[in-house]
Amino acid sequence: MSSIQNFAYSPLPGPFSIRLLELLPPSDSDPDQLECRLETHLNREEAPAYEALSYVWGDATKEKAVLCNGRALGITASLERALRRLRLRQPRTLWIDQLCINQDDPAERAHQVGLMRDIYSSAQRVVIWAGPDPERSAVAAAQLLRNCSELHEEGSGLARNQCFPSDSVLAQMGLPPKSSAAWLHLQSLLTLPYFERLWVLQETRVARSATFIWGDTEIPWNDIARGCLFALYNGFHIPSQDFKEIGFRLLLGQPIVHALPNDPVRSWEDLLHITLSFRTSDPRDKFFALSGLVRDSSAVTVDYSAPTNEVYAQAVRSIIRSSQTLHILSLGGLRPEGCLYDEPYWTLNNGYGEMSIPASFPGTVFTPARESKPDLRQTADWRVLSLKGVQLATLETVGPLLEEDVYPESSSSPSFSSSWRPHDAWWFGDRIVQSFKLLKANHDKIAAKYKFPLPVQSSNLVRLFASTLAFGCRVLSNSGWMARLSFLGVDGSHTGLLLSLLWGTVLSRLVDGGVDPDGNRMRCPRDLMELAEPAAAVLSAAERAPPPGGRGLGQRVYDAIAAQMRSVHAGTGAEDRAARAAVALTELFSPAEFSEGKLFRDWALSWRKVFIAQDGAVGLGPWWMEPGDMVVALFGGPILYGLRPTDTPGEYLFLGECYLHGFMHGEAMDLLERGEVEARYFDLR
Repeated sequence: MSSIQNFAYSPLPGPFSIRLLELLPPSDSDPDQLECRLETHLNREEAPAYEALSYVWGDATKEKAVLCNGRALGITASLERALRRLRLRQPRTLWIDQLCINQDDPAERAHQVGLMRDIYSSAQRVVIWAGPDPERSAVAAAQLLRNCSELHEEGSGLARNQCFPSDSVLAQMGLPPKSSAAWLHLQSLLTLPYFERLWVLQETRVARSATFIWGDTEIPWNDIARGCLFALYNGFHIPSQDFKEIGFRLLLGQPIVHALPNDPVRSWEDLLHITLSFRTSDPRDKFFALSGLVRDSSAVTVDYSAPTNEVYAQAVRSIIRSSQTLHILSLGGLRPEGCLYDEPYWTLNNGYGEMSIPASFPGTVFTPARESKPDLRQTADWRVLSLKGVQLATLETVGPLLEEDVYPESSSSPSFSSSWRPHDAWWFGDRIVQSFKLLKANHDKIAAKYKFPLPVQSSNLVRLFASTLAFGCRVLSNSGWMARLSFLGVDGSHTGLLLSLLWGTVLSRLVDGGVDPDGNRMRCPRDLMELAEPAAAVLSAAERAPPPGGRGLGQRVYDAIAAQMRSVHAGTGAEDRAARAAVALTELFSPAEFSEGKLFRDWALSWRKVFIAQDGAVGLGPWWMEPGDMVVALFGGPILYGLRPTDTPGEYLFLGECYLHGFMHGEAMDLLERGEVEARYFDLR
């Protein structure tokens, strides 16, 4: 094709003009050559019927070529494979972004992106190309999804299933047992790069109909979306001890279900939160790809000529103005050094560095600034966001990082042992203990802050510590994963969460004979027992409904745990005490609650630290917080935020969300009304 001239785009004639591609059948003279015609239409109404392609660009290098209107036009390898799969024995009219938009013209690209919702909704069908299927997994995965989709349509399912169903329950639903290869085939489908792609939401949600093509197999998109919806509604995404990996793949694939046509129109904050882990070829598309799905699409202007950090900054500022809340700030925060798009830190984190899910998650509500609206001051520098609020605390002491891993290690064979690692629980338990020691070391200051009676009782510190780890959560609805956490119970102390976390720590001492990562014998330190014993006493004294499936594991298990604990602690003089602490924890919990505690730990406590302020206030903040940082309530904010003073007076680095015990429900506004604090502007970077 070297002797053939390159294709050159002509400008589109009008604001609603589009190009359509006619994919030609193989020619007799050269059947391997891909040929097409590209035609311009003044508007969609005058255009012929067409299908719109949804696919993954992959490597953006245009190493392949298609003969377009007799001239060579470069395309990616991914699109070349798609065109070969879609080519028929008669011409086929398609809309394909890579060919129908002049990708080298930023202005045209931005304008056409603004039309993409209408382009996909006007298509007769959206054709999804997911790539080749070398392992021949598509047929089995399609059948399993079809079965789940039919169950969803019938209204079949379970009520608040605690984890991935047992084989007997699966059999009742007409689904294969966990040992069936069908579940691994489904896992292969859910791990396709297509399901990490952000544009999939708009392209499939607005479609009249959509067909998913994987290799030689075609699957109705609604079978995939409704099948995953059924699985999520029925607890398949909550891993069981013997079947972990498929559950996490379903959990990571949650945005698939939001591509259903009947999914409600959402806010910017909701969609950005849902899609935070999704990928785009251009990072600016984190906002642009969602503009056709939100309530207020005018809040973000599509502009590919602006740098990424400016696009993010202007989008966040505009969303704050239009929504009159600071919800979107929960998706920002300080990033580690070396990130490509580091400043300003109050914009979308975009996956650079580590972060846990927002603390202001569904099912809970904080009102630190009550019903106030954001007070946003105009600035000359787009990198600065100037917001009004009040300072509540300055950090004096910061504990260790509580948890690092959010997702389990991937495994080709779903199993409990491959995804639950006892040494993780051991290190996590030590961090919990070290954090609690901070409270003990500052008990007088804390007691004065929270008006504890003197002398300070361990039970008061335990309740405060447990409530802090739980963000003082108030479960407000029966929906969402928070509603499954039975230890955030009616007693209000949240001590159940603490004991669930400690139970995993104690259990880790028993696995493999109590050997730590360095090959040394692991023993429950005195500090752990001093925390576990009053925590168990607090929970035992509370009126608490039994967890689903009952509480405890039975006397034979208690005896075995006690015996092994004595063995692990042999010669220390603490054999009996360690055994009692382990049994006390085990008596209070069911295995389901242990799984719930692990879920909360992974998703809510990851990359966070406990801190103590100069006045004794206790809270949780992001892992990069350090002494001298501040906690503020910003008007219109659904949560508190951490700031770090810079060398410029009045200017601060935005660190991210914070929880400050006793200040999450309007107390800051009470202080302001009493004149105990002053409102001022904070210039955030």
